[in-house]
Amino acid sequence: MSRPGLEPSPDRQFQAHHRLETALLALSQEHINIQQDTKTLEMQYHEKCQEVEELKKKSQADEAELNDLLECLGIEEQKVEKLSRRLRELGEDVDKLLQTENDE
Repeated sequence: MSRPGLEPSPDRQFQAHHRLETALLALSQEHINIQQDTKTLEMQYHEKCQEVEELKKKSQADEAELNDLLECLGIEEQKVEKLSRRLRELGEDVDKLLQTENDE
């Protein structure tokens, strides 16, 4: 119950209503801005996720290639070791031969 004489004037009611309406419009616009920002961030997130997946695939391919190269290196080292043993058996100075090859 309102007491007589304490009721807000129509002008004050209008001003209060106008302030509330302005605040509501500002909040509504801010909500729209946040939604747009959220959509933009979601798109950027999905793009980054795709980039990460592509990098993972590239990394796996590079790792497989590196493993193949290491395997080939191991095979070549075994060949060098066998040939070095045989050359030693034949009286060759393998260290000197290898040093000469490295110097060239």
